[in-house]
Amino acid sequence: MLGVLSWASCAECMGWICFSACDPRDVKEYFGSAVPNDAMIDLLLNLGAIVGVVVGPVQMRIGRLRRLVVGGAFLVMAGAVLRCAAGACRHGPPKLVGAMLIVAQSLNAAAGPALMATSSKLACAWFPERERFLATSVALTANNLGVVLLYPVAPALARRGVGVYLGLLALVAAPPCFASPWFRDAPLFPPSAAAVAQRRRLSSSWGSYAAALASSGLVTGAASAWQGALQVTLREPAGTVGWIGFANAAAGVAGSIGVACVLRQTAKDAARFKPPLVWLLLGTAACATAWSVVTLPRTGLYALSAALGLAQGGTDPIFYELGAELVPATETTTAGLLVLVDNITEIVLLALPPTLLARAISPAFAAIAACSAILVHALVVEAHCRPADTDRDALLSPPGLLLRVDDDDHDYDKDRRDAPPSYRIDDDGGSRISPSSSQPSRV
Repeated sequence: MLGVLSWASCAECMGWICFSACDPRDVKEYFGSAVPNDAMIDLLLNLGAIVGVVVGPVQMRIGRLRRLVVGGAFLVMAGAVLRCAAGACRHGPPKLVGAMLIVAQSLNAAAGPALMATSSKLACAWFPERERFLATSVALTANNLGVVLLYPVAPALARRGVGVYLGLLALVAAPPCFASPWFRDAPLFPPSAAAVAQRRRLSSSWGSYAAALASSGLVTGAASAWQGALQVTLREPAGTVGWIGFANAAAGVAGSIGVACVLRQTAKDAARFKPPLVWLLLGTAACATAWSVVTLPRTGLYALSAALGLAQGGTDPIFYELGAELVPATETTTAGLLVLVDNITEIVLLALPPTLLARAISPAFAAIAACSAILVHALVVEAHCRPADTDRDALLSPPGLLLRVDDDDHDYDKDRRDAPPSYRIDDDGGSRISPSSSQPSRV
């Protein structure tokens, strides 16, 4: 399940940057007057944040993991197929071809919030407590992995033929769609107490939740805007700017996975997420400040961009897991709100005039990261509303838990053999599960 979500998210990111990752001259030559200038390519790139703001709140109301992931995978596939169709029709009316490209990128962009907002929900539903943080990080960084995998090879592929390049992206988007019949909301046996009681949460401070939500969205949105504005802030060739952005994205993936490996145990002790989060935010602010005030050679730009990505990328899984722990809201709602604030922040910053954007984006990024660190330190009171595995017996005590309906074709004897020691399966068809320490019970 994690592989399907991660693959679909990675394919969505590849579709998002597909025209920006290769040489714009190849794209304009292939599509002709349908893509007359670089402004059209910039529009196709920026549709990700614009469409995400519109569809994100709608997708949060869906809630179910399977509908969001499978729906997102098919949206990515539809966008990839429509891009290929636009290429096949490139000799037709330019306005029609341009409209097809805009719709294709809009479909791809609509999948982004659905795939990113389900990372912590899938981790909670399918992974035991000790592995949940790492699973969230893998699902989140799979999106940025699309940049890391596509950017080095996109120029060479596009030079061989933009049509072949778009066809390969469509093939990359296909596997999650083929795997969709086997994708499920949750396993037969919940891997943790939090998976059993995903919606039965204890009450916590909504002030802490709002502070964490605002900090996460502002920092992530500012980071996306900073990376998108590199072309106007650096006096370097376009190829060099692209590789500097690549170094930032690759380091972000490494930072997210590295932090998840360090903090992979989800203990119920206090002050678990807050201290490393504050230090990473301060590190992000320091790197952004250095970027805005220090003149560096090209090698120094690569190193500082990577350091900035490493620090900021490490905050992403902490914010998602902290938000899921703080309040009695579903993981999908929390992650969806984080993505929504992220997209709004990115749009607002990138809407600045180019001259102002070039001067202000790095200081603004540094100020946002520093203020977020202060906000988290001062206002976030860490709590863990999701129950720990030590609470499992209490959660599964009568009235019990109904996990599946009767099915004559199902091998319940195998279920009895594979069930964890803390469970027993009732003898009335094997359809209900109760803790072995309690009397059998029915919902």
